[in-house]
Amino acid sequence: MKAVKMKLTQYGYANDPYMDSYTAKGLGAYHNLEKGVSCALTDSAKSAIGATKRCWVRITFASGGSMVRRYDDRAPESDNRCDLYMPGGFDHGLPDYATVEVTSAPVFVTK
Repeated sequence: MKAVKMKLTQYGYANDPYMDSYTAKGLGAYHNLEKGVSCALTDSAKSAIGATKRCWVRITFASGGSMVRRYDDRAPESDNRCDLYMPGGFDHGLPDYATVEVTSAPVFVTK
């Protein structure tokens, strides 16, 4: 598995011009879509990082921050791209590019 810098986009927000009927219902190609959890990869991005359906990916920003998302959906274009599911709205604070790699599932601690 390797880390690859790729385009970062967002989908599933209100007024998304490319919204399809499956996304509107919260249905991904591999798993139901979840806010703050799901992302889509293009086939070329999936191959570039060695991702498999429903695996977890770490998305690292040049600023030093990162997030972990689950690969639940397919993005249609052929470029290397990670598409974040954002039903709560488009986040203008996110950059246009990030480094993406397969990672282990996040650990959630409850009390």
